[in-house]
Amino acid sequence: LTPTYSGGRSKTYFYYQCTRANNGADECKMGRVCAEALEEVIAKRIIELSKNKQLLEHIIKEANTSYQHEKENLESQIRLQRKTLLPIEQQIKNIVQFVSQGKKSSSLSEELEQLETQKGEITKEIEKLEREIYELKARTIDVKFVQEGVSFFDQAWQLASEKEKKDLMRLFVYRVIWSPDKIKMGLSSPSVVPFFTFPVRWAHL
Repeated sequence: LTPTYSGGRSKTYFYYQCTRANNGADECKMGRVCAEALEEVIAKRIIELSKNKQLLEHIIKEANTSYQHEKENLESQIRLQRKTLLPIEQQIKNIVQFVSQGKKSSSLSEELEQLETQKGEITKEIEKLEREIYELKARTIDVKFVQEGVSFFDQAWQLASEKEKKDLMRLFVYRVIWSPDKIKMGLSSPSVVPFFTFPVRWAHL
């Protein structure tokens, strides 16, 4: 969803609408929804989440388990790439040793160049996979931090002005997916808390 607004005679009205529709797409079936009503629904669910420690821990545990599986898959790819790299490095070593003995030829030079190219490509792929693992580790979610965050949201929401409530939404919610029967929202933290899904009766919006 993307925030939007329209001007009335005496005030500005704020809405959320499908991001695809906002970009000019015709395929989005969802209409606009009042920003205040949607934000109240989302706030209520975040507050409920702050009071349900077991559910919050379950969501985060599932996410961290998923991240761990991704990490293991990346590590497996790295091992495979390193296994592929070993014979190439040995071939390069053999050619360099052969050439150092004064036995040069154009075919050896071409072969060496091809091997060095292969080595470079594999090395780049390993570095890419290692960066992905590093980024994945950074996404591991700290349960205690998130619990403190949603507890703060509960307290802050009760005291916030309308403008401050919008700021809290931007701070705590990084994405919302709206369908006729449910809302999926991802909460922001040092990493991103995975989508928390809940049903909603849109007649109230």
